[in-house]
Amino acid sequence: GHTLGARCSMGAAVFPDHQRELTRLLQAADTALKMAKSTGRDRVCLFSTQGSRELERRAREAQALRTGLARNDILAFYQ
Repeated sequence: GHTLGARCSMGAAVFPDHQRELTRLLQAADTALKMAKSTGRDRVCLFSTQGSRELERRAREAQALRTGLARNDILAFYQ
């Protein structure tokens, strides 16, 4: 037989601590999953507002870089 290895990242949010509405609770868990993946994968993260703010900051920075590159505001040099 063959051996198959599996690894995963998980995000969790707790009712009612993080959200009281199902849709928002699932969004919080999804945010926690993104936090887990952004910290190196193969991790479990519990939702936190601080982590959520950090993800939002990173997304804004990435968008600003994409916009700057598209408008030729940034000149990239490669080594």
